[in-house]
Amino acid sequence: MLDRVAAEMGDTMASCDPQSAECELEGVERAMTIMEAQFREKLDRMTDSEIHAYMVTNAYHDPFLQDCVDQVYNGTAYLMILADAGLMKLFKIYYPGFTGMYNYTRLQAPNGSVIALDLYHRSSGVGTGALVTAVRDPLDGAI
Repeated sequence: MLDRVAAEMGDTMASCDPQSAECELEGVERAMTIMEAQFREKLDRMTDSEIHAYMVTNAYHDPFLQDCVDQVYNGTAYLMILADAGLMKLFKIYYPGFTGMYNYTRLQAPNGSVIALDLYHRSSGVGTGALVTAVRDPLDGAI
């Protein structure tokens, strides 16, 4: 599974300077998008009882709906996998963010700025191919 992620990340970073933070971030965005798609493939094979255990309360009509806590956990896990595999070298995994309304995944850039990688974009479901994009951290790095 990680071979595909690494290949897609490499393809994305082939068109920019792989030693730059901007290029690595583009690679991380693409890698997380592929990881989401792979996660979706696993969800598609779940039985009804597994889906029921996985679902958000009262959301059985949309078994792939996740709340923000699930999404921040998945996003942080994706970053840990990328870092452990040596695919993410310049960025550091940062504490998850919480705005009082929802949780989201965060990453710290080499210059110290904090970036949000919010998986909450998946209102249409997990692994639809919607790019996981980095945005300005609403909390500006506050813990």
